[in-house]
Formats: sequence, structure tokens, C-alpha cells
Amino acid sequence: MKILLISNMYPSQKDQTYGTFVKCFQDGLKQYDKSIKFRTVVIKGRTNSVLIKIYKYTIFYVRILLYILFTKYDLVYVHQITHASPVLLLLRTFKKFKLVMNIHGEDLLIKTHISAFLFHFSALLLKKTNLIVVPSSYFKRILLEKEPDIANDKVFVSPSGGINNKTFQFTETHNLSHKIIYISRIDRGKGWDTLLYALKNLKETNNQQIICYIAGKGFQIEQMQTLIEKLNLGDSCIYIGALSHNEMNDYYKQVDCLIFPTQLEESLGLVGLEALSCGCPVIGSNIGCLPEYIKHNENGFLFTPGNAIELTNCIKKLYSLSPDEYIQLRLNAYQISRLYSSSNVAQAMHEQLEKIILSN
Repeated sequence: MKILLISNMYPSQKDQTYGTFVKCFQDGLKQYDKSIKFRTVVIKGRTNSVLIKIYKYTIFYVRILLYILFTKYDLVYVHQITHASPVLLLLRTFKKFKLVMNIHGEDLLIKTHISAFLFHFSALLLKKTNLIVVPSSYFKRILLEKEPDIANDKVFVSPSGGINNKTFQFTETHNLSHKIIYISRIDRGKGWDTLLYALKNLKETNNQQIICYIAGKGFQIEQMQTLIEKLNLGDSCIYIGALSHNEMNDYYKQVDCLIFPTQLEESLGLVGLEALSCGCPVIGSNIGCLPEYIKHNENGFLFTPGNAIELTNCIKKLYSLSPDEYIQLRLNAYQISRLYSSSNVAQAMHEQLEKIILSN
């Protein structure tokens, strides 16, 4: 099987967390079927420079054109469809090729005028696609509501490469440490500020101090650090920057839960699943895909997005559990994560891709 993989998000040496779901998808398929050959047309890492972005996208589009026009592949697989759609729609008029499009968050949950403009191309291309892949049942519903002409059986749910159980390993025993962790972008809508206000509430009402590790990069790090100082949380919050997957696994063994306070309609939220795989309960916003795998009072807790009081109460509830109740919470976390293992996800994806290749 020879696949041309296209994505404008892909990890780089300096930005190893950028587009990791694309790399996980690729690695999972290669591990499942070592005969698969990938050629990648990707944009590695992110930049704030407009000139560098223009340069990267120019090379990106030229390579897509050259590889599809002059090289033969069993199929073309596209992650993050928005920015690649115009050139792919153009190519569809000149050459017949099998196309799989994997839709993620902002492909449908449009936030910018540019994305809104580009979605017109995406919508046209989706109708000409052999298979549409979405990361969750929630996102499938969003797609079919937005594009009712798309057939239900043309849409396949696959959770972005799944969880690597060799990296994110379950630990049965864990003593409560009164340490929690946030792992996400430090950006607008990710809920880091909701977490800080909840920590302030806890500090004012709890005798036991809770330490919160904050991991991730983003454009609001300075604002976050300013708010930490303003709320007098310097002794409670430890900013640790971006983490590799192995480092994330190490922290999940140390902390009592992951806080996932996003206010965005996440299409999956792989970080939550990775925590559950380690037996680390998740306290997350009741929004988007998160309720599909965070089961309130079973493997974690849900709260209204942006509601710091509810988040405060969820954290208090975690620490009010008996040792046996907390152990059961961890076991439940691990059990649900097994449904998302990378080996299971890769097998199901491989079967779908083979059907596409063998079809007329």
C-alpha cells in the first residue's frame, strides 16, 4: 500500500507537540502493516512570521501538485483538510485518484474569515471524496448536520491514531499526592484561566495546598503568568513548558488527575484519552467530544465550560473519595481507554483503506 500523506500540521524537531495526531496515525499504520509506504507532504512546526508561512505554504502546494500529477499512489490521505482543499479540488479536474479526507476541529468549527472562505472548497471536495474520516461520533454528527447531502456510510469514525499503550502505561497503584496537571495549549479558549480561578478558590477554602503543573506552549503564556501572580498562586502553579509523550506518561504517574478545562468544542482531545490510559482520572468540560469518554463519577468528572466554581467543586469531590473509590476511578479510566488503543484503531483504519483501494 502506497499512501501520499498530506497535512499542514506535523511535528518538528523544535515543536514536537504540533500535529502529533498525524504522526500517530502514520506510525500506527506502519506498525500494523510494515509493507505500507508513506510519502509525506507536510508543514512541520508552527511560526508567527507571515513571510515564513507564505514560503511554507507555497512549497506545500507545489509539492502536492507535483506528487499527485506525476507519481502514482494507491490513495491520497489528507489530515486537516481546510488549507489543502483548493489545490486538491483543482487536481480532481485533471486526474482521477482515490482520496481520503480526515476532518478535525477547525475544519468544521470555523473561527476565521479565511477558514470560512476555504470551507467552500472543502465542502465541494468532500462530495468527491472516497472516504471521510472523523475523530469522534460527536464530530460525525456535526458534519452530517452541516452537510446533510453526505451519506452516513461514507463517514468513518477513527480517533486520530489512538493511544500508544507502550508509551502511556497503566499503573495500578497510586498514592494521592495532591498534585494535578493541565496539558494543553496556553491559548484563548483552552480554559487555563478557569483553572487558575478554581485554584484560587481551593486555596481560600482548603487547608491542604494543591500543586498544579501547567504544561504546554501558546500565545498566552505571559498573560497566564501575570494572572498567576495577580491571584497569588506562585506557590501553587508550576509551569513546565511543553512535554514529550514519555514525559507526559511520567507526570500522569505522579499526579492525581488531569484537568481538561477547554471551552472549545474539541473534536477528540487526545490528551484526555492518554491520561485515562495511565489510569489518571480526568476532570473535563462538558463540551464537544469529551463526554464520550469522560463519564461523570465513573472515570472522572464533568463541569460546565468556563465555570470555575463547578471546577472547584469537582476537584474537592476528587479529594473527598475514599481510597477504594479512587482506585475504582482509576480502573474505570483505564478500562474505557482500551477502546482507543492504537493497535485497534490502526487495524480498523487499515481495513477501511483496503476497501477503498480495492473498490472501483
